[in-house]
Amino acid sequence: MRDPELIESPPSLARLGEFLRGRRLSLAPEHAGVKVTRKRRTPGLRREEVAALAGISLDWYTRIEVGTGAVPSVQTLVSIARALQLGDLDTRYLFEIAGLPIPRQQRPGAQAVSLVALEHAIINTRDTAAVMYDVYGSPLCWNAAADGLFRWSTYPDAFSRNMIVAGLNNAYYRDLFGKDFTTIARNVVGMFRRAYTTTDAPPLAHRVYEYAKTQPIFQEMWNEHSVSDEYTPPGPMLRYVPEVGELCLDYTDVVPAHNPAVIVRFIAPHDEATRAKLAKLIELGKPGRLSDSAVQ
Repeated sequence: MRDPELIESPPSLARLGEFLRGRRLSLAPEHAGVKVTRKRRTPGLRREEVAALAGISLDWYTRIEVGTGAVPSVQTLVSIARALQLGDLDTRYLFEIAGLPIPRQQRPGAQAVSLVALEHAIINTRDTAAVMYDVYGSPLCWNAAADGLFRWSTYPDAFSRNMIVAGLNNAYYRDLFGKDFTTIARNVVGMFRRAYTTTDAPPLAHRVYEYAKTQPIFQEMWNEHSVSDEYTPPGPMLRYVPEVGELCLDYTDVVPAHNPAVIVRFIAPHDEATRAKLAKLIELGKPGRLSDSAVQ
């Protein structure tokens, strides 16, 4: 077994251990190739089984999971990720909370100008709903069609418009998303978790978390330790808006190469009937600009 290679100044051993423990308990032994001869009191793998699969000592893995060691090396994290059968997204998240984020291309000098250019493109997009979100679930700017769908202009401030806060407080979104509501809510929480636990979150995100953690549905999804890289899967989706009825919409997301901290979403009508209904929503909606997303 390999000796542990340590990296000093761990950013959050508690979060790292919490995530590993959650994934260890959710992985059935038979799915990891571990033979079980008798019924167990607790689900998932045992620590010694993860250690054996990863090729590290039980003592070292235990210290990583309980948060009494230092951040492990890249090689050790890769071995643990394989042992726990983490997918690409979960592996990236594992490295992020360990303080070893996957490098992302950014050009900070162009960010302010580019966001203004994106705002112009979004607001002036016709026949399609368009919106820019941040990774914490807050809409930053949108066109009239998007507002007709999501009603952001009716909220008094950025906190109320946040997807988590609005979803917890307004039954309209359960009707809008229908049978997809729980899946979308879980994705939103997964996106928020990934951003909140691996970045220097802004005050608005802290406010959202402090509020949301008091709500049972958020607590349940947060404790699943799931992460996501999308709010809604691409493709046609059925949505319901009382003023026009059912709409069939195509979703697609674009992440600017210079600024992966924002997501631009386009929601297009899938058929002519939906196109006509979306035109009516454009008359009801109001565009929102970057200045409107400032914390109030």
